[in-house]
Amino acid sequence: MLASAHNRANASIDEWEEIVTDYGCEYLTTPPTELLPRLTADVVVVQFAMAHANDDAERKELSRVGAMLAAFTAKTTSNTVTSPGLADGGAPLAESLTSPAISPLFFGCEARRLFARSTTGAISTSS
Repeated sequence: MLASAHNRANASIDEWEEIVTDYGCEYLTTPPTELLPRLTADVVVVQFAMAHANDDAERKELSRVGAMLAAFTAKTTSNTVTSPGLADGGAPLAESLTSPAISPLFFGCEARRLFARSTTGAISTSS
């Protein structure tokens, strides 16, 4: 995990945005108790990266990424208290999909899945 954290500390803004998007997908499919340790580790790594950013523009972008990770961390933490898992379709999942911070990532994740299926022929795009 330490090597992974070191690699992420040197990640570009685009890589961090991809990491956040991946968490958007994982949030819906991964049990909170498995997701939370990785999220909290990445929050710490982003804080480290912010402290060592080259300029204010990079620090601002990392701050935005950190805010998204913090939102996922808060949502995931609340799921560990209110729901044993996401498979039960409980209220935390339903509420999270309407959150302005989370829903764009969820729908972006779904769009990626549909695109992947359409390029492999799993779904037909013709009428």
